[in-house]
Amino acid sequence: MSIVPGVDQFVTPVFGGSAVLTAGRVAERVVAVKGVPLVRPTVHLACSADHRVWNGSAAERFLRSLKGILEGPELGKEALNS
Repeated sequence: MSIVPGVDQFVTPVFGGSAVLTAGRVAERVVAVKGVPLVRPTVHLACSADHRVWNGSAAERFLRSLKGILEGPELGKEALNS
């Protein structure tokens, strides 16, 4: 994973591994939560995978799992305990 603090989003480069996950900076943005506009910290993630190694459905499962972790309550609890 690569974090670039001053960049909101970018395209992943050509790489030699099976997959790469990149993340822009965390920034407060307005998002809809159950139809209500709220300000929340957000980050743009980009995942590029070698389709000889990963198929699209595996990459989708990975990204949905990552989203669940990032948006779930456990991450906040863990951050408070550090």
